[in-house]
Amino acid sequence: MTDYMLRMLRLAFSRCRVGIAFDVNSKHVDWERDDLFHVGFDRMAGMVRQHLGRNYVFRSDYGRYEYTTYVYR
Repeated sequence: MTDYMLRMLRLAFSRCRVGIAFDVNSKHVDWERDDLFHVGFDRMAGMVRQHLGRNYVFRSDYGRYEYTTYVYR
């Protein structure tokens, strides 16, 4: 799933003018399920930095067990 996500993000980011936003399930949850894709903040930051760039923001302030990553130019 990680490889697929990175391929999709690189493609989307290469075609955007301003930025992209996407959600993933957080690792900070009461439980995890094997059929869901949970990614921790540190791991996501490393992947975004390595593959997309240094301009990114995480938002997890909307009361769900997921967060949104914004990556911009």
